[in-house]
Amino acid sequence: MPTKTNSILENLLVWSAHRSRTVGLCERKYYYNYIGSWEGWDTNAPDEIQEAYRLKHLTTIDLEVGQIIHGQICTLFEKALAGGSINPGTEIRNAQEKLKTFLQCSVLRRLEDLTSKRRKLFVHEVGGSIDREEVSGCLDKIEAQLNEFFQLADVKNILADPSVLLREFLDPLNFEVTNELAVPARLRTDAVYLSTDRLVICDWKCGSSMRDGAPNEEHRLQGLVYDIYVRGRLSLRADDPVEVRFYYLGTGQVVAYSFSEDDRAEMLWAVGEQFQTLRTYSEDSRLNVGREERFRACVSRACLGCNHRLMCPEFQGSKLNGGKHFVP
Repeated sequence: MPTKTNSILENLLVWSAHRSRTVGLCERKYYYNYIGSWEGWDTNAPDEIQEAYRLKHLTTIDLEVGQIIHGQICTLFEKALAGGSINPGTEIRNAQEKLKTFLQCSVLRRLEDLTSKRRKLFVHEVGGSIDREEVSGCLDKIEAQLNEFFQLADVKNILADPSVLLREFLDPLNFEVTNELAVPARLRTDAVYLSTDRLVICDWKCGSSMRDGAPNEEHRLQGLVYDIYVRGRLSLRADDPVEVRFYYLGTGQVVAYSFSEDDRAEMLWAVGEQFQTLRTYSEDSRLNVGREERFRACVSRACLGCNHRLMCPEFQGSKLNGGKHFVP
């Protein structure tokens, strides 16, 4: 049954760290993710637009585990704010059941039915499978990381008094468009709460605090963006204390950052430059539009992790796919 179109819905040109990274890695991937898939939810859209949209919602089991963990944390905080009691064992079992249900649905889902809420494993789409050992490992990971979450001192304090949470920052379902970075941007936080002496911005990480043997600089910059966003949204003064804390649930490690006015000014300049770069790829100053032929495909081994390789003509003709045109 055809879906309804919304004539008011527009593909606004906005900044996000992921968009800026993507366009730097492969212009064609950027096109498929943010331009060529727009309105692909409408069954009246051209086939290639629908295909790009569906392929966006193929995922990996690791990404799905991360989404489930984040979603379960948001759910239990909402429950705590509503006055409900929190049982760690129940929350963990609920999260594990969500993974089991997803895997059952993933096997049966057709590409044509995928949306942001109905995802499918890429491996299932190409005819592969997930063995029992890998599934068991993922269920164990959910249990271990949520157990680690409940052991965090900050989490214990929040659950003891949920009123310290700022509900408006509690992991909204969609990235909202905001202007705190001086350009239109898509941002969302995991949680923000008021401690005894400062505002704390929380981000739950299922991965590592290290990258290539050094502290993850990408996370620090992510924290700086959150600092600017929350300060702007709450109209805080420059000297109001704000701390960004990354909680690495695989290890229990907490990494905290506090930023200066100079840090914030430098980041705002960088975001502005990145936004101008994104604007050069659009044929409209306000909307994110453009023709596919303007976006160069960068064929490399990174393509093996890209969902859109299934429709990218350059990849299909490359040696990575058994063709004759790939040059490393």
